[in-house]
Amino acid sequence: MALTPDFETFFSASLDLLVIRDAGLKIVKVNQAWERVLGYKAEELEGQPMLSFIHPDDVAASHSQMQRIETERDVKGIINRYRCRDGSYRYLEWRARQEGDLVYGIARDVTERLAIEAEMVEAKAAVEAASRAKSEFLANMSHELRTPLNAILGFSEIIRDSVLDDTPSAWAKYREYAGSIYSSGTHLLSLISEVLDLSKIESGGYQLHIDRFDLQMIIQDSLMLVSPQAERAKVSILPVDVEGDVTVDADMRAIKQVIVNLLANAVKFTPGGGEIKVRCREEDGAVHVKVQDSGIGIAAELQESVFEAFHQGDAKVARQFGGTGLGLSVCRRLVEMHGGRIWLESKQNTGTTVFFHLPKRHSATANVEHAA
Repeated sequence: MALTPDFETFFSASLDLLVIRDAGLKIVKVNQAWERVLGYKAEELEGQPMLSFIHPDDVAASHSQMQRIETERDVKGIINRYRCRDGSYRYLEWRARQEGDLVYGIARDVTERLAIEAEMVEAKAAVEAASRAKSEFLANMSHELRTPLNAILGFSEIIRDSVLDDTPSAWAKYREYAGSIYSSGTHLLSLISEVLDLSKIESGGYQLHIDRFDLQMIIQDSLMLVSPQAERAKVSILPVDVEGDVTVDADMRAIKQVIVNLLANAVKFTPGGGEIKVRCREEDGAVHVKVQDSGIGIAAELQESVFEAFHQGDAKVARQFGGTGLGLSVCRRLVEMHGGRIWLESKQNTGTTVFFHLPKRHSATANVEHAA
C-alpha cells in the first residue's frame, strides 16, 4: 500500500505499533515497531489475517471488538494478547478508527504496566489480609492477656484484704489462690515471651547459641514439661521412638522451645482419651522429628496459614482454645534459622502430624554464636 511521503515518515518513525487492515481483517501495512515489540518483519505480517496473531483465548472477543468498528467507527481501550515471533505473548492496548474500507489502528505494549498493576493489586490484597489478621490477633491477644491478669488481680485482692478472715480453712483457700496467681502469671509470661521472640526474630536480633547435644534428651525434657497438661487433659503421650544417632549442632533453648510448643499444641487440640506419638530418627545427614496427635485436625485450606504470624487458622477454634497464634510462626522461623524445614499434614477429626528436620551439623553463619 502506497502512502504519501509525510505519512510514510510518520508511519515509520512512530514508537507505537501502527497497522492498517482491510474490511476482511487482513493486515495491509505495519510499521517497524512491530519488529521491535513482537519480532516480526513487515513482510511476515502484511497480507496475513490479523486474528491469526492473537492469543486463542482472546480471538472471539477480539473479533467482536473489530466488528464494533464498523458501527462505532472509533473504538479505544481494547487490550488483547498478541503472539511474538518467539511464541511468547505481549499485551497490546488498541485504539482503532475506520475510514472508508480501511481500519487504522495504533497500539501500545502494556505488558509491563499490566504486570505492575497485578502486583499492586496482589500487594494491596496481601496488606489488607495482614491488616485483618493483625486486628484479629490484637483482639484475641487483648482477651488472652486480660484473662490471666483478671485472675491475678482478683485473687491477689482477696489475699491482700483477707476477705476470708484468718482461719486455717481461709489460709488453705489463700494458698489455692496463690497457686492460681502463679499459674496465671506463668501463662501471661509465655504469651509475652512468644511476642518478644517473634519480634526479635523479625528484627534480626535473635542470636543462636550453637552447642552439640542429643536431641532425644531435649525431647524427654520437653515431655516432662507438658506431661502435667497431658494428664489434666487425659491425653496419653507414648514413649519416644528414636532411631540412629540424633545428636545435632543447634541452639538447645530454641529447639526445646520448638518441641515444647509442638507438644503443647498436640495436647491442647487432642480430646481426652487421645494419644500423642513422637518419633526422632537420623537420615541423610539430618535429624527428623515427627509429632503426631489424634486431635481435631486442621482444615486443608488453613494448613499453610497456621505457620504465618498473626494467623490462627479457624477463628472459632482460636477463641475456644486460646493462645496468641504465634507459636507455630516462631517454630517455623527457629527451625529455618537452623537451616531446617517444618511442615504439617492434617485431617479434620483425625489428627495432625507436624514434621521438622534439622541438619546434624550447623553451617549457617548469620546470627550464630558457637559454644567455646
